Amino acid sequence: MNTKLLFILTRTPLHVGAGVIGGLVDRPVLRERHTGHPVIPGTTLKGVFATEWSAAAGETGTARNPEGAWLFGTSTAGEESGVAGAMQFTEARLLAFPIRSARGSFAWITSPLILRRFARDGGLKGVKGDGTVDFDYLPRLEPRESQAVFAKAGPLALGEKAVLEDYAFTHLGELPGGLLECLKAILPLDPVWSEIGQRLVIVSDGMLAFFAQSACEFTHRATVDDLRGVVAPGRTFSQENVPAETMFYACLNFFPERSRTKPKGENRAAEAVFAQKLEERRGVFQFGADASTGLGYCSVALKDPVS
Repeated sequence: MNTKLLFILTRTPLHVGAGVIGGLVDRPVLRERHTGHPVIPGTTLKGVFATEWSAAAGETGTARNPEGAWLFGTSTAGEESGVAGAMQFTEARLLAFPIRSARGSFAWITSPLILRRFARDGGLKGVKGDGTVDFDYLPRLEPRESQAVFAKAGPLALGEKAVLEDYAFTHLGELPGGLLECLKAILPLDPVWSEIGQRLVIVSDGMLAFFAQSACEFTHRATVDDLRGVVAPGRTFSQENVPAETMFYACLNFFPERSRTKPKGENRAAEAVFAQKLEERRGVFQFGADASTGLGYCSVALKDPVS
């Protein structure tokens, strides 16, 4: 098995829904149960990418061309001929979340928990060779609820403080240099993400969870009666969206050929075929609902994990 990291930066608001439920929001986004962080399930990722191999062959429904069947598998419901694909997706976890800043327009926030998970998944060198924490990549001090780690000389700072949403955070320390290098390398040519070194703020795990649940976008939608041109009775609802400029990451595992669905004479590795598709699409894909109204358009990058 060969593992890569798949990074997803939302260009427009994203809605991957948890279903229609009662409450203050009719259509909330899908979240991790224990942290409250928004996530993109692996099934959504796989479905979006698998469609590329169906559309290219001019097929409809869930049919895939031979290369698509090799990469993503074939239907298994009640079929003995169904096989698993050469690619395996995990859910996309939160890496950096954008929120308003009183100075500098907006900030990306992350937390020690998110960074430790990112290190565990191969995104950072979190541990040195002797088993101790590598503070070039992880924060040396964990901030309390009113503290944060950010660039004191950066565009977000107001003296010793940074004001995010309605909360003021006291400067605890500077950002680890190795961490900023790793994050910049994700999308080095993106004119917005390239400012991550100046806009990143590390807050406590509790504050990150609070902002991730309270600082998403909320829109009110309505269904209009085509004949009368007015809102249909009982057809209004509220929808929660993950804001633009949110960074997610997922682990993408590639396996050697394990079925006869691979095209005859095809010797390319699965990761090379997938990377070529990303390049052809210039790394832009649409995830989640409401594509016709501009939601869910994202920049996608495939990177090697750290050694």
